[in-house]
This record gives sequence, structure tokens and C-alpha cells, in this order.
Amino acid sequence: MRLIVWTMLAGMALVFSGCRLLSSDLFDAKDGNAGLVATEVVSMGEAVGELWDEGGMAKSRSSAAETVYVDIEIQPWAYDNAAKCWTRSSRAQFDNGDRVREDTVWLFGPAGDTVKTPSFSTVSSYRHVRSVHAEADNAFDNRLDMNVDIRVQGDDTLFVKNGTITGHYNGTQYSTTTITDLTRQWHRGRVPHLAFPSSGTVAIDRPLRTIDVEFEGDGEGSGTATATATRKRDGKTTVYVINVERGTESDA
Repeated sequence: MRLIVWTMLAGMALVFSGCRLLSSDLFDAKDGNAGLVATEVVSMGEAVGELWDEGGMAKSRSSAAETVYVDIEIQPWAYDNAAKCWTRSSRAQFDNGDRVREDTVWLFGPAGDTVKTPSFSTVSSYRHVRSVHAEADNAFDNRLDMNVDIRVQGDDTLFVKNGTITGHYNGTQYSTTTITDLTRQWHRGRVPHLAFPSSGTVAIDRPLRTIDVEFEGDGEGSGTATATATRKRDGKTTVYVINVERGTESDA
């Protein structure tokens, strides 16, 4: 079954449009790389939130602020009995290209055994692998591999994510990209269920610079993602803010 959604996609056209592409060694360039990585990391949480809704059969939705009309085709979550995992794919078509996401999620119980049904009573962690291929004025071809612990602390349920990203942005290979202790609070009574990350970092290592993204949030719906870029040849730094819904970057 396919679900066709007409919507205005989360500002990704701005990220892929190429309007900000500058020389890779021009220090203050905001080429959309950090914004796109941060947006994918956060949106993976929303995708798993939909998996928890009615075992993956809830209506798919977009949780981000939108800017341009695009055609989005989303396959509902489906369970692969042989591989013991949940899978889903989606495709967004822009005026100048498209983006394809392939999601795979393995659910684990406290003993590390695989679990089929998404439930807090049986699932204590999961692994989420997302492959993203986007071709427009900017090209993004990456594999995000995340391990997420589900921690129940009193009335609070926290999702704590750690993982790596491999691939390239506009043909430039990442050296290493890591996600460390990205923490989000789960809210059962609202959609989206996962709040803005309350803490955690994303570290991007590119040939000419490093980019460190730090998340800070109130555990509800508000927060910031601040990027610090450091040029390797002279150590010069600049700081800017990422809108993780739109994927845009702006001066701090």
C-alpha cells in the first residue's frame, strides 16, 4: 500500500537549492551540510514515533515547517519476518531533483533479543539505519546508523541516540561523523511524540573543516541547535544556528 502525501516539505529545497554553495575553503560558507545532517538525525526520531503508533500503520505525516510544494510518496512501515526488522521508504520530488530515504529498524528487548511489536513494555533499545540519496543542485548520499536506548526514569521516558554517519556531501567524503548522547523526551499524549533534543552533539569531520553541532532543549518543544565550524588550516571558528525543521543555517 502506498500513501501519497501532497505537502510542503521541510525547507529541504533551500538546503538542496545550491543558492548558498560557495568555495569549500571560504570560511563563512553555509553550504547546508550541517543543516541537512542535523535535520536527518532529528527526523529519524519522528519516523520511529510513527512506528510506535498502531504498529507502524498510522497515517504518515510531516512534522516540519514547510516552504515549497512537493510530491511525497511514503510507504507505510512493514515488518520483515526473515530479517526481523521494520522497513519503510519514502521519496520526495523537488522541481530540480529528488530525495529517497530507506529506513530499517530492529527492536530489542532487555536481554538483547529481537522484538517485533513496538511497545515500551517489551522494547528497551533499537537500531535505526537510514540510507539517504538526494540529487538536486546539492548532492547528499549518506548512511546513518544509530543505536537508541530507551530509558524510563519515573514518569519520564528518554530516547538516547548514539551512532555514526558515512557518505558524502557534494562529492566530498566525510572522514568521520558521530552522534553522541542525543537525548529526547517521549510524550505519549501528543504528536510528534519526541520533544526537541534536550542535549547531545553531532561532530562532522570534513577535509577542510570540522563542524560540531550542539543541541539544547527544554524537554518539551523548544530548543536550539548551534553549529561551530573550525577551519583546519588556521583554527579559525565561526558559529551559526540550525533550524532542524527547515534545514537552514543562519548567523548566531
